[in-house]
Amino acid sequence: MTVRNGRDYMVSPILKWPGGKFRLSRHVFDKIVEREEVYGEDWHVRTGQRYHEPFTGAGGMYLGFRKRGLLNSRKKTFLSDLSFHLSTTLEAIQGDSWTEVSGLLGGIKDDYLEALKTELEPRLRNGRPLEERFYYRKRKRFNELYDYIVNGSKSKPDVIEFAALMVFLNKVGYNGIWRVNSSGYYNVPEGESASYNNVHEHDKLREVHHALKDTVIHHRDWKESFRDVRRGDLVYLDPPYLPLEGSKGTFNQYSAVKFERRDHWLLASESARLVSKKGCRMIVSNHHTEEVVRLYSEAAEEESVRCDVYKIPKVHNVNRIGEGRVEINEALFFISNFT
Repeated sequence: MTVRNGRDYMVSPILKWPGGKFRLSRHVFDKIVEREEVYGEDWHVRTGQRYHEPFTGAGGMYLGFRKRGLLNSRKKTFLSDLSFHLSTTLEAIQGDSWTEVSGLLGGIKDDYLEALKTELEPRLRNGRPLEERFYYRKRKRFNELYDYIVNGSKSKPDVIEFAALMVFLNKVGYNGIWRVNSSGYYNVPEGESASYNNVHEHDKLREVHHALKDTVIHHRDWKESFRDVRRGDLVYLDPPYLPLEGSKGTFNQYSAVKFERRDHWLLASESARLVSKKGCRMIVSNHHTEEVVRLYSEAAEEESVRCDVYKIPKVHNVNRIGEGRVEINEALFFISNFT
């Protein structure tokens, strides 16, 4: 926890991530307090217990839980994600090389602002090939580094540059989107109205570094993560959201692997089974739709575990074909053996 001007300060994620749960963490914690007061249930992580996030993203829920005192165990927290880019970057920020990541990122920002002095001039912007502009040269370099690292050449300078470039591209890319193609190459175009001031945030990098020191970061899928879960542990699941019928705005590919409908049904089934067999506690977030509620409720009933669902006013604006932008509420599922 960080204190600024005499007040507690919430350490927020260093990356903008699709579907980030930093804001939602407050609602989840409120429900945890409510369940303790109404049912006498304890959803905190106590001594000897561990916390798991198999779909970590930028770590918004973990950072929110950590600040609010939900994680009270000295046991390590397990943060996992199938995005190689994300897990590699978080590991670099977690380690002692975070200062080098910050220094390089500051230099990239300065060079970018200098390049924009000419690139933003209409006569040059329209006449210069995209691949010659600063952003696209850095995007190309980032994808080259991805090839080097994913194929085993994990030299420290390459990882540091990779992490710094990921933060830069994440902040400057179009509309906060993070997208890779089937080969794992980042392919988001440059944003038109990027906020250049938050490209390099040294203090926030330091705060996130300290928050990540108590974690074990893995590049792996949720099935591998489930193997580490023990009795009494708390698991938070934030999978790519189930696509909405008729929607063209529900994105489900943050890594090179898509998360399909059949994956959602398998995840719901295995989650309920894990709670039943291991005696852990689980919180899941997704769209609040009839299909999603049925999916988790039926899975819990099949395993004879308790599943309570809450509708959280939201927050998501999804572009449905023929309807324009409509609001979709958030669903929170609390799955446990509590009676």
